[in-house]
Amino acid sequence: MVCNGMDLADVREKFQAAVDLARETNSPTFIEAKTYRYRGHSMSDPALYRTAEEVEAYKHQDPILITKAELIKMGVAEAKLEDLDKAAKAEAKQSVEFATTSPEPELSELATDVYARPWADNLLPKIG
Repeated sequence: MVCNGMDLADVREKFQAAVDLARETNSPTFIEAKTYRYRGHSMSDPALYRTAEEVEAYKHQDPILITKAELIKMGVAEAKLEDLDKAAKAEAKQSVEFATTSPEPELSELATDVYARPWADNLLPKIG
């Protein structure tokens, strides 16, 4: 399934369909979310393959900014949105700190919770 990753409504619709399918048939769905990356692939990629005008045009399609503007039009206080933004950034920072300070998992955990069916554990050789 393909969705426009720059359109919150389309993303929600496609993911809801995938969730419904999973609940009804116990089947996975692969979703390709087509979106736009404002920066290069890494710190060493200056993204010289795009013009500043192209990047600026896509910034006007930013789903976060569009959704924020729509919520404000619907009467949500900007201060409330700022509080949500701060809380999300704090949670992301805590998650990064947790991940970087946690010990590496044992190799025997490599396939834990990867497969939906218990019999799948027998498909991989035991590690560790």
